[in-house]
Amino acid sequence: MTPRLARIAKICTVTAALALVGGACSSSDDTSTTTDTSASGGAAATGELACLNLNDLYALVGPESNGFANWTDAQALATELGSDTTFPDAPLDITAPGTESGTYDAFIELALQDTIDARVEAGKVEADEEGKVEESTRKDYGSQASDNAILTGLEGSDTSFGWVGFAFAEEAGDALFEIEIDGGDGCIAPDAETIADGTYPLSRDLYIYVDKAQLAENPAVCEYISYYVNDGLAAVGEAGYVDMSADDIATTQEAAVAAGADCATGEASGTVRVTGSSTVEPISQLAKELLNETNPDVTVDVDGPGTGDGFKAFCAGDADVTGASRPIKDAEVTACADAGIEYVELKVAYDGITVLTNANNPGLAG
Repeated sequence: MTPRLARIAKICTVTAALALVGGACSSSDDTSTTTDTSASGGAAATGELACLNLNDLYALVGPESNGFANWTDAQALATELGSDTTFPDAPLDITAPGTESGTYDAFIELALQDTIDARVEAGKVEADEEGKVEESTRKDYGSQASDNAILTGLEGSDTSFGWVGFAFAEEAGDALFEIEIDGGDGCIAPDAETIADGTYPLSRDLYIYVDKAQLAENPAVCEYISYYVNDGLAAVGEAGYVDMSADDIATTQEAAVAAGADCATGEASGTVRVTGSSTVEPISQLAKELLNETNPDVTVDVDGPGTGDGFKAFCAGDADVTGASRPIKDAEVTACADAGIEYVELKVAYDGITVLTNANNPGLAG
């Protein structure tokens, strides 16, 4: 975790008629509008890359884009899908999350999955007997487990492309440009309002999962979760994330209490092991700091190796709490059940996946 973060309509429906999808999701038709400023740096931008639609994202990083080394390499595929975005003639330098990341999984679900399904139906992408595609993104880009490493990679090339969680993107400064996304209803910028109301197409929820046995047996875990769902949720904005609605906060608090987290005494001691999503890590760290202001006797060890790695440790009994930037998968549910781990799922914040390029990208120039 970096010091700067310590305090701080459904995707366009894709049908088999791909031309119709492209028309609905086109980034430059009469119904789409782009702003002339980036959310991150305020630099004027009126070029084609100021807003991308879901077909553009698929053409750049979907399973059919392996080997595309120049932005223009994706042009024919984007056009086939119905997009009329014009890509710049420039190197396509991608730095983005890898398969261990919940942000990787969420990006596939929100940005690519409908188009993947349509391409499978059209016979353009192979799937197994269950309809699953082995590779949901191209595999030849520079993947990083750390959001900060992704930002560094994007800053290192004028023609970069990638994505991270909204809170990390907001801290990137003027070097990077936050691309608006057209999910079928025009170009929408990621911000607190559009993420909270779900109009930003790549909006998502963030979670923690708590081992019920540790919640009952370890007073330190119980005290930590009590602070997390009260003081922690009240200060989510300080960690750079989007506060949940009052109803969602109440739902999380009720679920925590029902699981046994109604125990804040200020007198507990012990150690809490927290792992999981690097995106959720700053929120978990903030909850630790708030708890330790009143009770320094609880030691909370927080790390963020990624959502997938976090669930592996959690379901093996090596962590009391794991953060996740996506819901738990069926295979992970089975792994926890096989190990006798019972858990409670608690939603803790709203977030969005922000698609980024370097602010110097020539495709941003009008």
